[in-house]
Amino acid sequence: AFMNAAENFALAEFCQSDVVIQLVVAANNFKKCDAVRAIQVFQQAIDHYNDAGRFGMSARYWKEIAEVRL
Repeated sequence: AFMNAAENFALAEFCQSDVVIQLVVAANNFKKCDAVRAIQVFQQAIDHYNDAGRFGMSARYWKEIAEVRL
């Protein structure tokens, strides 16, 4: 559901922060049941943050990926 929300925000060209928020929510939910999918979604969020120059937020989600892999 959250992935659909993120995709719809992206298609409607909403503010990119809305897209990234939905991606992060989706990734956090995927962490509970599908680690591989969670990592993929976190990487999508990281790409958005890098494009916006928000490297601190990117680092935060790289840390989340590292914790998922443990």
